[in-house]
Amino acid sequence: KNLIINCKSSDDLCLFSNFGKVYILNCSKLKFGTVKGVTISSYLNLKDNEKIIDGFVYQKKKKLLLLSENGFGFTILSDDLESNKKSGKKVFNLKKGDVFKRLCAIDKSTKYLSLFLNDKSKQKLLIISLNEIPLLQKGSGVILFKSKGYKLSQCIPLDSKLTFYNLNKETVVIDKNISNFISKRAKSGRNIKIKFPLELYRGLEENFT
Repeated sequence: KNLIINCKSSDDLCLFSNFGKVYILNCSKLKFGTVKGVTISSYLNLKDNEKIIDGFVYQKKKKLLLLSENGFGFTILSDDLESNKKSGKKVFNLKKGDVFKRLCAIDKSTKYLSLFLNDKSKQKLLIISLNEIPLLQKGSGVILFKSKGYKLSQCIPLDSKLTFYNLNKETVVIDKNISNFISKRAKSGRNIKIKFPLELYRGLEENFT
């Protein structure tokens, strides 16, 4: 998957790897003028099989939600992600067989978190209250869904009206009875017919993935 972020040379990128590590990269260090581009590993000390899979333009005092593929997650403040190490900073302690999958940004209007789950050709949706997710500085988080064979595909923050938006911030109707998907944390979710990948707004400005 490609990661597309609109940034300025004065910005810092906050990049997350599948190993649960975060890297801060100043955009002034990026090289331009080549058609092929430069591999991200030339800027960072990545380990074998480690890949950058998500990120955003760094801002202080921003609240984020971090999630693993197998359904663990927690919220964290962006200030706790700061690091000047080229080798990165471990923030998500992943369990065996799990990888870091996705992040989204939350604010005062966020009341719920929607979790889109995928098992090959099958999809599920689970919506849980934000109050059920702990705020940590680092850790393993808590289990957010339990559904055999299903993996996390996407996470989207929602307001009290359960409104989804596309990347242009236009309203998107996922299901006419969207409130039926609200449940407690660690449930399996309900079946839903929807095409993946979902290009929905995750609360991250200038992030187009």
